[in-house]
Amino acid sequence: MRRRERLLAVAAVILLAGTLKLTQQVYRWVVFADERTLIGRVEEQLEDAALGIIQSQISADSLRLLIDTLDADLESRRERLERYEPPALQEGISRSTESSLRADVARYNQRIGERNELLLAWRATVDSNHEYVERYNLLADSVRILATKMGESYYPISSPAEIAERRGFPENERRYP
Repeated sequence: MRRRERLLAVAAVILLAGTLKLTQQVYRWVVFADERTLIGRVEEQLEDAALGIIQSQISADSLRLLIDTLDADLESRRERLERYEPPALQEGISRSTESSLRADVARYNQRIGERNELLLAWRATVDSNHEYVERYNLLADSVRILATKMGESYYPISSPAEIAERRGFPENERRYP
């Protein structure tokens, strides 16, 4: 009988501990209902900010690639323009050469204008990216504060890449302006 009494006592303790834990969880579920709802809303905003980070970074990378391509083209055009200089300094240039030079300078300046427009767009995109990062970080901090208030010492917050993957955002998507 002693063995059976011990077994019943252990079972009663386990049942009591389980009941207490269940009661605690139900209590927390009821007490922190508003916080859970608020965390859900903040997490939606956090996901939007995370997607903004990914989209703006992809756009900035694409613009940077276009700018680098234009820079290479401008370098070759500049070298072509520099070839006019030695003959012009030595013996002058003919009207046809001057006409070609003016056309080359006009095309070069046009490409400079295109590059400057792309650079402005790139800067605006990078600024937008920084704003999304700041927003994401503030929202993540808000979720952590709410979770700590609820007694959750560790609350998982997805990274922008994880959120983009979960939302099906194509990793290799390129957006050109």
